[in-house]
Amino acid sequence: MGPEHSSRLLSRSKLKRYNYVMESEQVFIDWASKELGGNVSATKQEFGDQNVVFKLHSQKGIYFLKTGKGLEKERERLQWIEAKQPVPKVFGFKQIGDTSALLLSAIEGTNLKSAAQELGSDKVIDILVNALKKFHQTDIKDCPFGERDEGKVLVHGDACLPNFMVNDDKLSGYIDLEDMRIDKKEVDLAAGVWSLQYNFGPGLSIQFLSKYGVENPTEEMVQQLHHQYERMMEAWDLN
Repeated sequence: MGPEHSSRLLSRSKLKRYNYVMESEQVFIDWASKELGGNVSATKQEFGDQNVVFKLHSQKGIYFLKTGKGLEKERERLQWIEAKQPVPKVFGFKQIGDTSALLLSAIEGTNLKSAAQELGSDKVIDILVNALKKFHQTDIKDCPFGERDEGKVLVHGDACLPNFMVNDDKLSGYIDLEDMRIDKKEVDLAAGVWSLQYNFGPGLSIQFLSKYGVENPTEEMVQQLHHQYERMMEAWDLN
C-alpha cells in the first residue's frame, strides 16, 4: 500500500471521526432543546480546552451546554456548592457512551480574561484576589471532595482568569469547577500566577500574591508556583 493510498485512508478516518463528533454534538443539542421546551439556537463557544461548550438561546433564557468526558465530576461539585457560592445551576445531565453533557444556567457578565483589557491589570488582580479569598472561605465541614486537614481550604482547582465571571466590574460567579476539591490554597495561587503571566506578561505576580496575603513573596516563589501549574497542565494533557 503506497503512501498516497495511506494518506487517503487517514483522511477518510478523520472525516468519519469528525462526522461522528458532529452527530454526537447535535444529539446533545437536541436533548437540551427538548429540556428547555424547544426552539433553541446553539452557538459553539471559542473557549474550552477539554470540553465543547455551546451557548443556548431559548424562550426560557440563556443557558450553556457543556459536552465532554467525565462531566459527572463537575455535576456533583456544582450541586454541592450551588447553595454556598455563585455557580451555574445544573438543569440536566445526559450520558451517551463515554461522552456526557451538562445543561447549565448562565452566569451574568463575561469572563475575567475577556474583560481584562478593559479593566486593566490592577482591577483584574483585585477581582481575582477577592474571588479567591471568597472561595477559600467556603465552609467545608460536609465537603466530600478531599480530606480536611490543617491549612487546607476549598480550592477551585483551575483558578485561571477565564474561570471567573464578572459583571459591572465585580465577581458574578465561578465556572469550570470539575477540579474543585479540598487542598492547599497554593493550588489556586499557582493558577493565578500562571494566568496573569500568560495574559499580561511578567511583573504582576508579586502584586497578586501580596494582595492575597502571602507574606514577603519572592520571584523564586513566583517561579515555583508557575512551574506547579505547568505540572498540573501536564497531568491534564494540555501541553
